[in-house]
Amino acid sequence: MGDGFSFKLKWSVITRFYPASIIVDSELNVAQFGPSIERQLPEIRIGVNISDVFVREDASASISLIDVADSGTLIDLVSNNRSIRIRGPVASGDGAYLILGRYLPSPLMLGSDLKMSDFAPSDPIVQAMLMVGVQKAMLQEAEEAARELVRARQKSAEILQRFSRLAGFMAHDFNNLLSIIRLNTERLLGDDNLSFRNKHLSMIIQETTNRGSEISRSLMTLSSQRYDSFLPLNIDELIADNAAFLRSVAGARIALTVSLNARGAHLLTSREGILNSLVNLIINARDVMPDGGDVHISTSRRNGVKPGDEIEDAQECADFVILEVRDTGPGMPDDVAERAFEPLFSTKKNGTGIGLASVLDFAREMGGDAKVNSHSSQGTCIAIQLPVHSLVEPQIYSNSAEPNPKADLGATDFEGRSVLIVEDEVYALEALTEMLEFWGLSVRACGGVSEARSVLEQPDRPNFDLLLSDIVMKDGSGIDLAEFSCVLIPEIRVILMSGFIPATETMRPDWQFLRKPLNSLVLQEILIAAFAKN
Repeated sequence: MGDGFSFKLKWSVITRFYPASIIVDSELNVAQFGPSIERQLPEIRIGVNISDVFVREDASASISLIDVADSGTLIDLVSNNRSIRIRGPVASGDGAYLILGRYLPSPLMLGSDLKMSDFAPSDPIVQAMLMVGVQKAMLQEAEEAARELVRARQKSAEILQRFSRLAGFMAHDFNNLLSIIRLNTERLLGDDNLSFRNKHLSMIIQETTNRGSEISRSLMTLSSQRYDSFLPLNIDELIADNAAFLRSVAGARIALTVSLNARGAHLLTSREGILNSLVNLIINARDVMPDGGDVHISTSRRNGVKPGDEIEDAQECADFVILEVRDTGPGMPDDVAERAFEPLFSTKKNGTGIGLASVLDFAREMGGDAKVNSHSSQGTCIAIQLPVHSLVEPQIYSNSAEPNPKADLGATDFEGRSVLIVEDEVYALEALTEMLEFWGLSVRACGGVSEARSVLEQPDRPNFDLLLSDIVMKDGSGIDLAEFSCVLIPEIRVILMSGFIPATETMRPDWQFLRKPLNSLVLQEILIAAFAKN
């Protein structure tokens, strides 16, 4: 390998690949040592005899570099303080010896402070340490990424929750304004002396109010707000109210049609769950028909047994609504249809396999089921089977609902009936009061919850037949007021109205609910139905 002078000339190259190398002279005194040796053995000095720093692994043998260099074998050295162990060949030249030291793995290494720079790049130990280090770093990074993801999701959830709550209260105020516009427009339309032009303009305002209400409902759906709290939902009305929104989801290339034949069935279910399921199914159908096609949503009511159940007594068979979404797409092969509801299974390039799985989970959570009927080139039909609510079914009215054509609204007789109206919007309260008084009702108008409670607590208060109250008011909850009223007047009828119900609120099934903006004809029909009950 050349003489000692050559060793020194090549020392920088040698120590790059063998950081634990040592050069000693013929007397075994240390002439040079690598940076790793200097770091691991601070006591080593140039001129010190190597036997004062190292011993042979076989303690009975002396350090004889000549024999090792001549034989071409390797020498094993352990530091006197037992902190490191090196092994390597010995090269000689011009009376000097070069030990090409390389650290060896041993229990001694566990207590040492060896670093990656103490090893040669090609050292197998380095490769093993790199692998362990990389795995440890990846694990730490994965753990930190998971923690960061959890923090981000929590933060996003909190932001969305705050946004959703804010959107709900904004929608409530917006619907209050629409109610004021609509009620006062109807007051104008009820004036027989109104000119044809003004009547036409009033009808335009009324139609625009209806469109504003549709926009509000769509925004409420997107922000996951509830209209109906935990009340049973009229499935046909729910779909009809959101048909425009569902058509916007389908897109311009898809012709979406609706056929609703559930015959007034109510489901004790989640409004958002139904709409999210429909959105998932429409998106799936849209994705498999990039060139356009047809999607048909239908409801029907059937008496039968929930799939998977066995009921021997036919009288115990449950009443179900079948909600179907049918498309004219390419359909699914049998093997795909069998796995359609399987979580994380998807035939789409970037699909998640979550959409249909969530539909099935929702249906089963509601006490129903979901089935797929599809064959190649024959389209796909997803049927969701949900149980009809069998408890007392309060009527739930929307602002777009049409009055019952069989109701004799013109012959209404509310004489002798008394109503407590609670509404914190002054102009809405004024319009409602005038309207109910025009219908012959005795009205006590209150501008908030506090005023209404004071009226109810008076010993000489009227024995009100009905409470008509907003739900979200500045000084309290209309639902709490309704509970308070029912305690004082057990026979009182309750009609609540709102464009938004906070998630914390629940209503009794014997109460009725009217969505804002209000429709005077629908309100009149609700009053007729309420007073018709004993």
